[in-house]
Amino acid sequence: MENIYDKNQDIHIDKATSKLVVKHSQDISPILKNNKIARNHRAAEQRGDFQRIAQIPLIALQIKCKELFGHSNWWQIHKDEQRNIIKKMINSNEFENFRVGDKKL
Repeated sequence: MENIYDKNQDIHIDKATSKLVVKHSQDISPILKNNKIARNHRAAEQRGDFQRIAQIPLIALQIKCKELFGHSNWWQIHKDEQRNIIKKMINSNEFENFRVGDKKL
């Protein structure tokens, strides 16, 4: 069944378990494209104390939250845990396409 309120959600009932399943999706290709442009062309432009290091899509944070805590509600976890997850993701080679330069936290 299509969710008329959010086109990025698909809602259905799992017949085997009789549970409601909500599938989230997000097109991350524009984010990856912008990050690639920033990595290749804007790295020298960033100076000063505040610099853009990465752009991580919300769906990636929700997936990581599901792996670690068993739920995908990113906003439910404590701010300190959120910071730790983001630091690990930025510093990890697995998520290097989310970085906009060679800097790490």
